[in-house]
Amino acid sequence: MIDNKELSDTFSLLMDRPTLTVLAGRPNSGKTHMALELYANLLSNRDYSRPLIFFSMSETQELVKRKIASVMFGLDPLSIQRKQLEEAEKFRLKTAVDHFTRQPLIVEDQPSQTPREILSKLRDYKDTHGEIGLVVIDYFQLLIMPSFDFNHDNRATESEKNRFLSELKSLMHELNFSVLLLSQVNRFVEQRDNKRPTFTDLRDHKVIEQNADVVAILFREFLYNNNAAEDDIEVDFPISGSIQMPS
Repeated sequence: MIDNKELSDTFSLLMDRPTLTVLAGRPNSGKTHMALELYANLLSNRDYSRPLIFFSMSETQELVKRKIASVMFGLDPLSIQRKQLEEAEKFRLKTAVDHFTRQPLIVEDQPSQTPREILSKLRDYKDTHGEIGLVVIDYFQLLIMPSFDFNHDNRATESEKNRFLSELKSLMHELNFSVLLLSQVNRFVEQRDNKRPTFTDLRDHKVIEQNADVVAILFREFLYNNNAAEDDIEVDFPISGSIQMPS
């Protein structure tokens, strides 16, 4: 078993060099929360000043920032939205805003984004800020495909997805940044007795296998067993590269 803090600390090690990390799981397994917790850790580190970029295809910029603030300072996102905060909580929220001001946090929240647009925006951010920190894409299967050829419908072929990840990795090494790519697990795992996902249960696992440096799969027993602890998260690393992962 591994807690969120330990896993987030592990992912922080991947920031030392350009790394494509895929974080996969079923809905409500904690993928997005884990990504936001990693951002919160980086924002809390005064020695880390590189811009953080979050491509969200399902949540607004305001919601993403509220969630990061809630992770950093133990605030309820709903209370932030309703402005129902105690004085101490208001102070913590101001501290979070100061963090966002000191360290750029860029949230791209257009629901329909293409790989071509993402690659172009990353180059623009490099030109604007001089450097790029961690990039999160939430999530792979919500990208509008194909990204390089609009002569047919939006059903992406394996080669088109592979091309995007290949070009993304090239850009990562050129501009020196890391990517945390969130990904879905196929729903058929819900129909079998053992609901713990394996690598081949990942959607687009063949493309991911060809391109990812690290793959982490989240599993929460609580989603299927009410007797399990709600906060317990199990993680499998079918691809871990040279990084020493926790057990």
